[in-house]
Amino acid sequence: MDTNKILSLQLVCILTLTSLGFSQPAWVKNAIQEANNIKVHSDADAVVLHDVAVIEISNKATAKTSSQIAYKILTEDGERFGTTRIPISSFLKIKTLKGWVIKDDGSSKSLSKKNIITVSPKEIAGYYDDSQLVIATLPEVEPGVIVAFERTTEEQGWTSLYQSFVFQIQQPVRFTQFSIIIPEKWQLIKAGWNVDNVQFEQQNNRYIWTAADLPYQPEEPLAPSWYYLSQRISVSCFNPERAEPDHFADWTSVADRVISIFHQPSKPNSGVIVESNRITEGLTTFEEKIETIATFLQDEIRDVLVEIGKGRWHPRIAAATLFNRYGDCKDKTTLMCAMLKAVGIKSVPVLANVHYPVDPRLPTPFQFNHCIIGIPIQNEPLSLQMQHAIVGNWLLFDPTDRSIPIGQLPWSLQGNRVLLATNVDTVLLRLPYPDPKDFRCVYRAKAKLTSDGSISANITITDFGGRAANSRYKHRNTSKKKQIEYWRTNMSQTIPGVELSNHQTKETSDSVWISFAIEGSSYIQKTGDFLLLRPDLFHAPEPPELTADERQHPIWLGHPEEIETNIIWQLPGQWIIEMDSTTVQYTCDSAEIHSTMSLSENMLNFKSVYRQNGKFMLPEQYESARKFSKSLSFVRKQTILMRNN
Repeated sequence: MDTNKILSLQLVCILTLTSLGFSQPAWVKNAIQEANNIKVHSDADAVVLHDVAVIEISNKATAKTSSQIAYKILTEDGERFGTTRIPISSFLKIKTLKGWVIKDDGSSKSLSKKNIITVSPKEIAGYYDDSQLVIATLPEVEPGVIVAFERTTEEQGWTSLYQSFVFQIQQPVRFTQFSIIIPEKWQLIKAGWNVDNVQFEQQNNRYIWTAADLPYQPEEPLAPSWYYLSQRISVSCFNPERAEPDHFADWTSVADRVISIFHQPSKPNSGVIVESNRITEGLTTFEEKIETIATFLQDEIRDVLVEIGKGRWHPRIAAATLFNRYGDCKDKTTLMCAMLKAVGIKSVPVLANVHYPVDPRLPTPFQFNHCIIGIPIQNEPLSLQMQHAIVGNWLLFDPTDRSIPIGQLPWSLQGNRVLLATNVDTVLLRLPYPDPKDFRCVYRAKAKLTSDGSISANITITDFGGRAANSRYKHRNTSKKKQIEYWRTNMSQTIPGVELSNHQTKETSDSVWISFAIEGSSYIQKTGDFLLLRPDLFHAPEPPELTADERQHPIWLGHPEEIETNIIWQLPGQWIIEMDSTTVQYTCDSAEIHSTMSLSENMLNFKSVYRQNGKFMLPEQYESARKFSKSLSFVRKQTILMRNN
């Protein structure tokens, strides 16, 4: 019998035993009473009436979780809360699952087996995984009803010693509580995010976090993701009296565990040795060898995410990945470690997170979701091309990102912490944000405007540093026809009906540039006797993004980058141009804009430099951020007045 059929039978049994023939429990009835008196923000889709989870950890590393959650549905978009999704696997089982929908008239319906489906991650995300996702959807969910779910699960093994709970993401919350009970004499390490209004208490070996009346969190432009803004807690527990390899008291113990997991798989066998020597034959320098092996991993080994059994955490042996010609991040890192070892170069696996910050207060491997490689450089001479990926004495490289060559780091890793699988004292390494100049783009144009308002221009766009790495990959893997169409579409945002010709690309050691010519017939706008020219033909005019009087969330303008724009306009000699030389300059904590515009006879010069450094701005800095937003908008939409003499 296949796995899906077994899981379906298990769920039928669960529902038959627990969901039929009983009324709502007391906690659901209390939530219904709470809903009668609650007032919420007009933009809310639902209100969380009750969200409680209790986790009990046993000495045998088993976690039993009891969860209760109830919502008052307010809008059609809020109907999504009538569905719950529960992951299950060989180590995580559902013991009971119940659900109810309660209507305004007091009538109710319970969750039944026909309301439940089981799917695999491959069906949803396209990767191989032996876990499953149980999706339970209550019937007849609509605005005005109350939905509630109750479940118990059991998790076995080392994963159970790390647990997380989210108190609020966006919707208002009436009451929420998270409790974890650990064995006597065990220790618990905790880390919270945005939990200033969450109350904490400890009762012997029980830890409790409680919050109530959390207001709606509004959508705001240029805000960080909801993951950054959510209120949540993560905990890790361990037995200090036993030297268990999966009990993590500090980051060194986490590193030791990673070392043990990768040690055997990264040993090169004869096949790995032969292939490593073949592709590095004739190469003599440290840099040539690591660059060749890195390119081999990117070009020859496909990225395929396979999460089956121990493969969820343990890499496959290097020889198998080389033979199969595919693997996930830890498989490719393991193979690269083996190939480097085969040519006499040391390296270690490095755990990373590409989605959210790693908190140094909480030593656990479960804060990471990606694996890269670290190469100790010691006194090895390296070219300037490698410097952007060197932190301390380590050269870091992501073999799964085909667009980023060795010597550069992907955006997703910059500014975060990574864990080195090594016995050195400092195993948790902070990666710096790059300087904006490391991600620089220069737009240049020589444009000519004729008396009938048509435009022609020769354009060059040059990317440097990290931007050049991305552009180089796109140019090599995108047809010329698609590249031309991309830029025609891009320039059409500012020049209606633009035609593009003479498209060319060129690469140098530190830059990538494209050039093309454009023509358009209707760039000039008319208003009465005047003609309007917008000097910046690269960036579409946009209103300020920050216009509200107040701000609740931090402001994030984006990753570090620098964008320089230089345009020389040749205007018809008989036109009268009414303008003074202008300068716009404004700086806030996260970015700066500097723009100049000057006229000499019939030649108009426009230049702007925009920089952002990747920093968050706090809500109390909102006024400064708002002024910056207005300045940037002004630069991109400013116009000059002209008239035909």
